[in-house]
Amino acid sequence: MYQQIFSYSVLQKYKQQVTTWVGLGCDINSSKKLDLAVYISFPWVKDTEIEKMIEDGHLMENVVK
Repeated sequence: MYQQIFSYSVLQKYKQQVTTWVGLGCDINSSKKLDLAVYISFPWVKDTEIEKMIEDGHLMENVVK
């Protein structure tokens, strides 16, 4: 779950062009209200590789339903 939430958070942070992003994860099989929190903070800079990942649909591939 960590890798999925982290990847999704990095892509969303880039897409929104923000410095800080918090990603939250819940496991459907868990009794906890929150199973994982990811905090990432670094300056936004243009990145053609991340833009290509977003354009290719990798943003939605990281969402587990």
